[in-house]
Amino acid sequence: MERVLICSNNESIGLKVLYCLRAAGFGVDVVSIARRNATRFSRYLSRFKTVSREGDSAQLSTRLVDWVNRAADRRQWVAILGDDIHSHGVLHSLRDRLRVPTFAPSGPELLEACHDKWSFYCKLCEAGLQVPRSHLVGDRHSLKLEDAERVGFPLLVKPLNAESSHGIRRFDDFATLVDYLATPGPYKSFPLMIQQYIQGHTIGLSLLATEGRIECHDVQLHADDGSRLFYRDPEVVEVGRRIVDAFGYGGPGHIDFVRDDASGALYALELNCRFWYSVTVSMWRGGNFPALAVKLARQEPVPESPTTLGAYFQPGTVLQKLRRPGSLVKLDAANWRGFWQAVSDPTPHLMHKLF
Repeated sequence: MERVLICSNNESIGLKVLYCLRAAGFGVDVVSIARRNATRFSRYLSRFKTVSREGDSAQLSTRLVDWVNRAADRRQWVAILGDDIHSHGVLHSLRDRLRVPTFAPSGPELLEACHDKWSFYCKLCEAGLQVPRSHLVGDRHSLKLEDAERVGFPLLVKPLNAESSHGIRRFDDFATLVDYLATPGPYKSFPLMIQQYIQGHTIGLSLLATEGRIECHDVQLHADDGSRLFYRDPEVVEVGRRIVDAFGYGGPGHIDFVRDDASGALYALELNCRFWYSVTVSMWRGGNFPALAVKLARQEPVPESPTTLGAYFQPGTVLQKLRRPGSLVKLDAANWRGFWQAVSDPTPHLMHKLF
């Protein structure tokens, strides 16, 4: 059995990458650079190692390189993957010192430029791509009524570097917006971005890229029935190609779009330059992106569009459907296998919530 090493800084994403690699037949080891990491409790894991965070980043990097290179002959890893933005940046900076093929094409500065919502917005404006009207708020005193009216109500307040919709709030009038910005709280560190609210369906373009070129992808729609619907959307793919090219991005990524229900116009929202939280959803529809990243690390070809079309219901949605048994007929065999994989490995999920 071939083995892959995950350099993990995000236990939630790392666990999903682990599931994908195991489903592809790899033995999987994890080296953690995080203060806590619940992947150590997964039944699908072969080996787990924590690198001490004592000292500065250079000392951590030296310890990581030393451990990987000492263990490489014994473990015989065929590739190393990072799970999130930070681990990607760390591996990129160390890839010439590691004795194992690494898929981490982009450096920390490029990752930050892609991830920062205001930087992303400005780059897309320069490239002539359609984005919601936005404005950067430097501090709570700098926002003027005319700035908010230029964006238009309703609007959203967004932290520049948060993920998974954390800190995103909708406002319908200026007075409520000002009151919100005037009070301290989580995800309120300035600068913040205000952005036009688009009523529409969310669409995700999942991808692996190298040197500004998308190597493989799929498109998933957040459907009204709670499923992720995989379908063909040439416009989403073409805009995604232009975004990746504009940044010169390489690595795993997921671009969020919204398509306006009224006009049909497509707006790009953000680029998450890491493996995405629904990566196992793609895997159960045939698009195993972590396994394909291993191929890219080994400079092997990958299929352009590996995911089969159709709907997938995530485990939380399946649990909701148990209240209405008749709706379970929509689940195919792959969906049930995905549900079983999630519920058969409860310990890391419980440890993540408890600690």
